[in-house]
Amino acid sequence: LSRYHTSASKIRVIHQAAADIFHHQPLPSKDAVRRTVTLGYVGWTGETKGSHILVEVINRLSQSQVTFSFKWVTHPASIEQLISSLSPLARLKVDFIPWMAQEELVSLLDSCDVFVFPSLFEGFGKAALEAMVRGLCVVVGSGVGMRDLITHDKNGLIVPSGDTNALFEILYQLLEHPERISVLQYEAQKSTRQRYTWERVAAETVKFYEDLAAVKWSKS
Repeated sequence: LSRYHTSASKIRVIHQAAADIFHHQPLPSKDAVRRTVTLGYVGWTGETKGSHILVEVINRLSQSQVTFSFKWVTHPASIEQLISSLSPLARLKVDFIPWMAQEELVSLLDSCDVFVFPSLFEGFGKAALEAMVRGLCVVVGSGVGMRDLITHDKNGLIVPSGDTNALFEILYQLLEHPERISVLQYEAQKSTRQRYTWERVAAETVKFYEDLAAVKWSKS
């Protein structure tokens, strides 16, 4: 609005959605918190994705007293470099997994408890939305569009983008108090499963064009 001096009536924000399979597959039972909390990440490796931050946080968590495992899905060409960036102790905690089909990704997300998304910038961040739809507790950086969907400490957690200490502290607290994870998991899926569908995206898109057309026709 400020840059192009465009009328607000000509702009509509329509959030993306998770693919149907993330909605239609039955949710796993998460009545009890697993003894070993599993953290997960799905995404490219690179500076803007915050992978260097994630590596440092995993190294620090591995040196602490908390118990966890980590599943990291990324491009296979990046895996060797990521392994070399981890401490020997951290390597025992992390399972690196190459890209997979959506059907397999649903199952992988269902095996995790917390989804970590440390990107420094994302226009949206659909991977985190997919995790929320599957009922994961999500931790995202403040530089991603997901903050439109997440209310901090209600249906997810938001940390300052690029702040390694903040990400470490919030994950450490979750691992120390896993009962908090269950509450955030429930609120995550409750706030996303009904609204963030492609049927809603289509309906909002059509409605936007209809509204614009109605204004144009009324002036003709």
